[in-house]
Amino acid sequence: MNLENKIEGYLFIKGEAVSYKEICKFLKCTQDELQAAISNLKEKLQNSGISLIDNGEELSLATSAEFSSIAEELRTEELSKELTKATLEVLSIVLYKGSCTRAEIDYIRGVNSSYVLRNLEMRGLVSKKIKDGYERIYEYFPTVDTLAYLNIDSIKDLPNYDEIYSNISKTLAEFQMLQKLDTDDTE
Repeated sequence: MNLENKIEGYLFIKGEAVSYKEICKFLKCTQDELQAAISNLKEKLQNSGISLIDNGEELSLATSAEFSSIAEELRTEELSKELTKATLEVLSIVLYKGSCTRAEIDYIRGVNSSYVLRNLEMRGLVSKKIKDGYERIYEYFPTVDTLAYLNIDSIKDLPNYDEIYSNISKTLAEFQMLQKLDTDDTE
């Protein structure tokens, strides 16, 4: 498989902007090889419904401008639907934890949660901010509107808060230990 296809697949799976450095590291390529592949990928996507967004430091995939009206129609339709089981699952994790990263949510669920998190953001149920001390890691947290909708003043007012928070924290402690082991193995 050529590098352009690998980049396209990688960006699709990640579902968010990814730094050049991270792409090069993951795909084991040089900056020069990446630049050439970016140029080829832009050309390949030129007449498609997807465009490659490149700010000079990060890449992401997005709907082409020509399809913005279709994207808006789909967005409106999506927002009018009831929340799915997966969406409720992710929202519950974020609510009970207070804030967590996508990787932590993925670990708890065992599947990629990028699409679900985007959906929750579009609905205004969660927000994201860059995690303190990190450049490229976002933390997701419930919005004030979500708490108001649930008619609670604090996440501690959620049913069985202490028990569920404790279970989530234990699971995330395992995740952090595994991440530390991975980091130790690569050093």
